[in-house]
Amino acid sequence: PFDYNNVSVYNESFLRGYSVEHYDNLLTNCHNHARVVMNNSIKRKILSKYTYSRVISLDIKTNYSDEAYSYILVPIYNITFNYKNKNYSIVMNGQTGKVGKGLPISPLKVTLVILLIVIVILLLLAWNNL
Repeated sequence: PFDYNNVSVYNESFLRGYSVEHYDNLLTNCHNHARVVMNNSIKRKILSKYTYSRVISLDIKTNYSDEAYSYILVPIYNITFNYKNKNYSIVMNGQTGKVGKGLPISPLKVTLVILLIVIVILLLLAWNNL
């Protein structure tokens, strides 16, 4: 997620020394995609309020108003590297520093950490039962 509250007017000096990719999508395609994303989000939020095993019917009617469109340049860094003869490609949010999926993960280390956590929990439970 990006913070859109402090956007600035575009200035060419923002991109000095960087490369930029852009996609030419028609406004109607972007609008339709945004509606699908919003409708799915609304549906998820409504359903998260209830406990259910099956939903037979759900009718959602959404009214949209004050729609506005902006072309915003967001800082995303694409990082590609080689680790142990395997190529990895990840993306990073240049504003928050959050890194997307793609980092190398050692299954052995993950297993050891999980085992350590389980052992600590078992020791704490055993200590409380004394």
